[in-house]
Amino acid sequence: MTEGTRSDALAAETRFFCSWSGGKDCCLALMLATETGARPAALLTVMDETGLRSHSHGLTLPSLQAQADAMHLPLLVRSASWAAYEETFVDGLQEARRMGIVDGVFGDMRVEAHPEWVAHREWVERVSARAGITPHFPLWDLHGAAVLQSQLDHGIEAVIIMTRTVAVDRSFLGRKLDEACIADLRAAGCDPTGEGGELHTVVTKAPCFTYPLAMSIGAVTEHSNCCFLEVQLKRA
Repeated sequence: MTEGTRSDALAAETRFFCSWSGGKDCCLALMLATETGARPAALLTVMDETGLRSHSHGLTLPSLQAQADAMHLPLLVRSASWAAYEETFVDGLQEARRMGIVDGVFGDMRVEAHPEWVAHREWVERVSARAGITPHFPLWDLHGAAVLQSQLDHGIEAVIIMTRTVAVDRSFLGRKLDEACIADLRAAGCDPTGEGGELHTVVTKAPCFTYPLAMSIGAVTEHSNCCFLEVQLKRA
């Protein structure tokens, strides 16, 4: 871990990009960063090698663009296989750097049940250092339950769009991640933060959006032991 790369606080008026998946955690991280007076200047997303779906969440580019448009932010997009992910991500960081943005916000959090995320944070710090970017992790010290509560308190509305078969029943697909859903996930033995890859969400409404997004729902597909709900976002 490189000394001096680890920092979670952003100074007022600092321009930053947010590593953007379209889900609940990156949205809260962005909002917490702006509460310090920092200013979001771009979003960065990596699609799969086809360019049709985002990694992990499986969102289409038009849906991610709809979110970016709702925040009036440019969306920096890269496409890569998992094998080429690191070099492609660094290239995206370097584009942010060329835009004069030297600070990045990431939605990683520390959850005791998932110590593997410490290694992921170290990866983010390492690749950020390669591009001359200072990474910030507003959620890191909040822990899982506090992050979920903060998302609800901040008015972030997110819908479950991916479930991992061994962790959570597919019947949760399409449910809004509200207090009732969180309680049901816990009762089913699932960590509702999703930090173990149990689930992913998409944000349809948040105070950082200038308008809510309408979501159309399509078919459920299965691959790699996961169920994905096809969704499309557009301006309501």
